Amino acid sequence: EKTLILERLRGLRRKVKQQLIPKNLYDYYSNWYYPALRELACIIDWKDDFTFLADLLEPPISEQQARDAVLYLSENGFIHKTINGRYEQSDPAITTGSEVISDAIRKFNETLAHKGAESVESFPPTERDVRAVVAGISRKSYLLIKEEIRDFISRSIRIVDDDKDADRVYSLNVQLFPLSKKT
Repeated sequence: EKTLILERLRGLRRKVKQQLIPKNLYDYYSNWYYPALRELACIIDWKDDFTFLADLLEPPISEQQARDAVLYLSENGFIHKTINGRYEQSDPAITTGSEVISDAIRKFNETLAHKGAESVESFPPTERDVRAVVAGISRKSYLLIKEEIRDFISRSIRIVDDDKDADRVYSLNVQLFPLSKKT
């Protein structure tokens, strides 16, 4: 009962305000680790130790890549350094909006889909959750499922927004695509 009530309450909460990323900043998606570092740099106190920050990513990146990424994120307003020397996000939630057609976004989604597939071998089931459903559906069901995915992502963003104890960065990939031609 408590779980059901909590789920209902989560559904009633206002959506997290998401800042729209302007198209001229879509190069934010050019490297998978830019969004990861936007999160990671703000949840740990890494004291400007770029090697430490780079080594925390899975897989690790170079110290120079971490340095360049944090510089990019800072210069373009994704994060900023506070007076106490820590970093925080300029906007807690960002988005491109839905149904964006962009080579940068397409490549980013492709990269994360591959990382999701690799996670099956890289992480134990206790640290990842990868599932698949293969089913025949109509256009009407397809549109309903897309709506469910949007709602699920929205609820997930609210959970993330409520979480003040983040200690790791995750990627949540939801995929729905055809495996056949229309009959």
